[in-house]
Amino acid sequence: MRFSFHFLVFLWSLLSVTIGFAQQNKREGNEILWRAERPLAWADFKGASGKVQNNEAAFVGTQISFATTITKDQDSVLVTVESFMIKNRSWKLKTAISDYLLKHEQLHFDICELFARKLRKQIGEMTPNIRTFNSEITKMFKKCDKDLSAYQKQYDKETNHSLIAEKQEEWNQKIAIELMEYEAWGNTEVWVVF
Repeated sequence: MRFSFHFLVFLWSLLSVTIGFAQQNKREGNEILWRAERPLAWADFKGASGKVQNNEAAFVGTQISFATTITKDQDSVLVTVESFMIKNRSWKLKTAISDYLLKHEQLHFDICELFARKLRKQIGEMTPNIRTFNSEITKMFKKCDKDLSAYQKQYDKETNHSLIAEKQEEWNQKIAIELMEYEAWGNTEVWVVF
């Protein structure tokens, strides 16, 4: 009996790891979840360039998503907030690729993660009301998305899409510092207790 129990625990552990690995591989199909140890590579940019704007030599498609899971007792909610890169919405001009430009695009992805962390912090510090929770979190998400879009535009404007090297370096340092300031909110999951 004891052997059977340990064997079942082993099988469950193996199955959990396999499912987690399969889900990560599925996600890696067209999406890359932001992770500090997994920087972008030019091979990740699978989309077609389409209509090129002023001074654009590449574009990284990023997005923040959130999902909620309420506990059985309905006394708390697990909120998952993720930032990710979308491969088929990201493109590059083959004639312009360089490590320098890739770092510029990586910073767009880092900015997306920064705003995901800000959203996680805001959710984690809210005083939740079970009746208004869904509308509150949706409102927070929409504001975060709007602010993120404005910040990304400001970044490209100030650096002229990476062409102003001095400004690019300022932004590199600024975002590195801000990511560290929000490091406590690097975990994608936030528990909210009612």
